[in-house]
Amino acid sequence: MKKHLTFIAILAVAIVVALAGIASAQKIGFINMRAILHDSEAGKKASVEFKKEVEKKKADIARKEEELKKLKDDLEKQKSVLTPEAYRDKETGYRPSSAITSGWSRTPTRRSPRRSRSSPRR
Repeated sequence: MKKHLTFIAILAVAIVVALAGIASAQKIGFINMRAILHDSEAGKKASVEFKKEVEKKKADIARKEEELKKLKDDLEKQKSVLTPEAYRDKETGYRPSSAITSGWSRTPTRRSPRRSRSSPRR
């Protein structure tokens, strides 16, 4: 009987030591992405490329804004000599290009099908 208790005690100690070894083998890491982007060569290169792309987009937007402003000014100058119908036609031609610049589409979107009246509301 004493042999069995000794064996169980040794087995218990071995299990505790094994579990402690497994627990200490697990490590938690932290990655500081800001430091990586700021200090690494690849991060610096990506940052420069991103800034170039942003500047290019800003210049494109500024150019489109100037074009739209010119179109609007021309339309306002011609307003007195155009018939109301011709003015509306030119104005509708001006508005969609304005929507493209702002990122909004004037084209109708597809609506989801309506629920039938027999289906319960949630």
